[in-house]
Amino acid sequence: MTLAELKKLLVQLTQTYFAGATVTYAKQSFVAKPGSPLVTLTTGSVNRSRNPPVKIIEGIPVAFLSCICSCAD
Repeated sequence: MTLAELKKLLVQLTQTYFAGATVTYAKQSFVAKPGSPLVTLTTGSVNRSRNPPVKIIEGIPVAFLSCICSCAD
């Protein structure tokens, strides 16, 4: 999945959850702000290792990328 595909999917999911609201991304230049109801999305930068750690699980090497979530529980 590319970043563009992810952004499109995030908009679709948000539109499904907030039915009837306009969903846009923040910090877009030269875009008129639509009326209410409005949901504005902001994404952060993606940082990940070029060489993810590899563990042997049941005899099979498995590469993984760890995730640190700053979301409140």
